[in-house]
Amino acid sequence: MTQTKSRYWIFILFTIFYFFILYKFFGITPVKVKALPANEIGDFLAGAFSPLAFLFLILGYLQNTKALQMQSQELKASTDALHQQAQELANNVEEQRKLLSVTQQELEIKHFEARPHLIFYSYPFTLTEKDFPECDDHGSIIDMERHEVAEIKIIIENKGEVAKHVTIEELDSDFNDFNIERYELVAQQKTSLNIEFIGERLELLKSNFQQDIKLKIIYHDKYGRQFSDLMDVYIFVLRDASGSFGVSIKRNTSLFK
Repeated sequence: MTQTKSRYWIFILFTIFYFFILYKFFGITPVKVKALPANEIGDFLAGAFSPLAFLFLILGYLQNTKALQMQSQELKASTDALHQQAQELANNVEEQRKLLSVTQQELEIKHFEARPHLIFYSYPFTLTEKDFPECDDHGSIIDMERHEVAEIKIIIENKGEVAKHVTIEELDSDFNDFNIERYELVAQQKTSLNIEFIGERLELLKSNFQQDIKLKIIYHDKYGRQFSDLMDVYIFVLRDASGSFGVSIKRNTSLFK
């Protein structure tokens, strides 16, 4: 700003000095200029003010150059600021990405630690007879009937954390003996499921001496994450003279999440 004012004063002083030279050395006065013919006055003014016009043109050029330099500096400063902001934003994004990755890992670890681990197994069984009540239309017991039954005990051992909202569904079957719901399987404990084959299901077992039952088990951990297992239950006649049946339960390789 100080340099700009200095230039103005230099050009003002130069203009005064320039008119002083015209008056002192060339004897040019306003009276003499007025006495000239009109065309000579125009020539005089054009010649006299041409140097001043050229000097003021230089002043304008210098002013524009200074303004352009200032704009260039401001633009550079703005560009540097934007570059710094972009770098800070990139650093923030990277930090957020790392934080998200750590959070996801912690969440996966938490879910892994909270996951139930269910193991299914059973014991051999024999056919027995059992009394079943016979009821009338009003639900009152009127008699007891004795029927042959296969009592199968399925053990679910939860070696992980608590399992909630457990449902067992028998797949590809016209029967629903294994369709069971449990609200909760306690951690590190065993749960016994008693399944009874009677009627048509029992006759099918006695005629084929083997049944292959597929079960789908759906359960949730304490955070609500759902898991699903497929289990194959094989019921078959043992190769001894006892007439007992064996039960083999294997986890299917398919796993749904």
